[in-house]
Amino acid sequence: MMRPRLTSGSIDKRDEPIMNLIKFAYRRIRQLIALALLIATVSLIVHQLDTSLQRTSFITGWGLMSVVGLLTCYNLRKRLSFLSFLGSSRSWLQIHVYFGFLAVVVFLFHIGFRIPNGKFELILTGLFMFVSLSGFYGLYITRIIPKKLTAVKDEAVYEQIPSLRRTVRTQAEQIVHSCTSFAPALADFYMEKLAYFFESPRSLIYYAIPNGRQKRALLLELSNMDRYLPENGRDSSKQLMELIHRKDDLDYHHAMQGRLKIWLFFHIAATYSMILFAVFHTVLVHAFHGGI
Repeated sequence: MMRPRLTSGSIDKRDEPIMNLIKFAYRRIRQLIALALLIATVSLIVHQLDTSLQRTSFITGWGLMSVVGLLTCYNLRKRLSFLSFLGSSRSWLQIHVYFGFLAVVVFLFHIGFRIPNGKFELILTGLFMFVSLSGFYGLYITRIIPKKLTAVKDEAVYEQIPSLRRTVRTQAEQIVHSCTSFAPALADFYMEKLAYFFESPRSLIYYAIPNGRQKRALLLELSNMDRYLPENGRDSSKQLMELIHRKDDLDYHHAMQGRLKIWLFFHIAATYSMILFAVFHTVLVHAFHGGI
C-alpha cells in the first residue's frame, strides 16, 4: 500500500500557527527590551541631573508633557484613519501602550516618588493615576472582550442591538400567538416568564458581571414543558429556545461592547481634563519661578 506523500505546502500550513506564535513572541520581547532600555536611559538622565544639581522637576515635567502629547495623538490618529502615510493604527497602538508605561515612570521621577502636598497637585496626581489605571484596564479588556465575543454564536453591531432585540421580541410574540389554540400552556409560560425576558433590559448586576444563568433557567423550564406539548407545540417551543439564545447573545454583546465604550469615554475625558490641569500647572510653575 502506498502512503500519501506530504507536500511542503501541507507542512507549511500546519507549521504556520507555530511560526506566527514565534514571530509574535519575538516581536513582543524586542519591544519589551526597547522599553526597558528607554526607561533605563531616562533613569540615568534623571540621576545625572540630580547629581549636577539641575532643576530636574522642570525637565521631567516637560518630558512628561511631551510623552502625554504623543499618547494623545493616538486618538487623533484613529479619527484620521484615511491618512495612511501617518502609519497603521496597530503601530500607533503599540506606541501608545509602551509610552504609557514610560509616562508612569517619568511621572514618578517628576513627583520625586512622594505624594504631593498642595491640593492642586493632588488633583493633578489623581487625574494622572486615574488615566494610567484606566489605560491599563483598557489594555486588559481590549484583549479579553473581543475573544469572548468571538466565542458567541451571533455577532452584532452595538448601535443595531436595540433594533435587533425588538425584532427578536416580535418574532417570539408571533410564535406564541400562532400556538395559542393548540398549546395554551406555552402561551401561559410566555406571559409568566418569557415576556419580561424579551421586553425588559437586563439588570445592572448583569452588565457588571454578564452570565447565562437566566437563559439556562428559562431553557430548562421550557425543555421540561415539552413532554406536555403536542408535536406542533414542541416545534414552537424549539423556536422560542432559539430566540432565547439569540436574545441572550444580544444582551451579552450589549454588556461587553458597552463596557468598552464606557471605558473609552471616561479614559478620554479624564485625559483631556488632566491635560488642562497640566497646562495650568506648567504656567503657574514657570510664573512663580520666574520663567515668564
